[in-house]
Amino acid sequence: MASRDDHLAQARSNLTLLAYLLSAAEPLAEVARQWAVTVAFYTAVHCVEAQLHSAGLPPASSHHRRARQLDQAGIPLDVVRAYAQLQQWSEQARYLLGSFEAPFVEQQVLAELRTVLRFVDVADLVI
Repeated sequence: MASRDDHLAQARSNLTLLAYLLSAAEPLAEVARQWAVTVAFYTAVHCVEAQLHSAGLPPASSHHRRARQLDQAGIPLDVVRAYAQLQQWSEQARYLLGSFEAPFVEQQVLAELRTVLRFVDVADLVI
């Protein structure tokens, strides 16, 4: 079972990958942004899992179960909303082949991820 520190380490690695994807040049920039949106969500997943671990809750076995656990862990509504929005965009990118322009990713997607990162309040988890 992964510890809080394990989840935070994975979130750090995901942030490194996110930065790399956002630096991709054409012709890969569009698909890199799709993956960046997905990586942003999974960064949030690991941040939330770290908080659930701290709250003494078991690891979530599905996205649906994790969403239910957010209330049990006392995670603030703005963080829950940001997490849900990141999940929705990630699903659009993966399953509906959603296309995301660079300004949208940089302004909207990263803003939602920052909401989650601020809540976790670990100094080196920044974008």
